[in-house]
Amino acid sequence: MCNCGKKTQPRPTIGTAEPPPAALKHPPPQQASVEFEYVGPTAMTVRGPFSGARYRFHYPGARLRVHPHDSSSLAAIPNLQAISPPKV
Repeated sequence: MCNCGKKTQPRPTIGTAEPPPAALKHPPPQQASVEFEYVGPTAMTVRGPFSGARYRFHYPGARLRVHPHDSSSLAAIPNLQAISPPKV
């Protein structure tokens, strides 16, 4: 069949995508680190099971910031106490 002289409707373009919503353009906020205090008698070194980071508490009362994914494991270790962040 000849389509001579008749205008055809444009076909939809394949492969174009809508821009992502604004929520997907920004990465999710990172969790804040958790501070731990060592309350044992000497010194202690622990390794974070998630991050693999080495945390060295050199003396009683020493405080260190810990990766948020390591915090639940370190909370189970005797002589380590999670310090709650200050409320604003």
